[in-house]
Amino acid sequence: MTQPSDNRFVWWAGVAAIVGGFMAIVLTPPFAIAYFIAYPGFDTVPPWVVDNLLALAPLLAFDTPVAVYNTYGKVFDVVYALFLPAAFALHHLHRHARARLEKVGFGILVVGLTATFLGVAGDN
Repeated sequence: MTQPSDNRFVWWAGVAAIVGGFMAIVLTPPFAIAYFIAYPGFDTVPPWVVDNLLALAPLLAFDTPVAVYNTYGKVFDVVYALFLPAAFALHHLHRHARARLEKVGFGILVVGLTATFLGVAGDN
């Protein structure tokens, strides 16, 4: 039997996942373009970067290219933090049907999200 507090946690975790997903969709294009501007020649520039560079130019000109890339990286770090409660909520919802693969997958996901969050937060 689920408790009302369980439902609230799952609801808020779902909201966090939706906000995190929306942030990832919105931040990925300027973040990726900032990478190609900050570190030219390190990778092949995809055609969509050139097509969107002019439209996203105001979002890329507030500091030096490396500082812009680092800023988007720090802001993108919030996405990982918002996905973590969703992982716990999904794991909680599957508590009665836990297979070994689900437990291993959940552990890998939590370690991966935590390591990514800490690694990006500790960078610079």
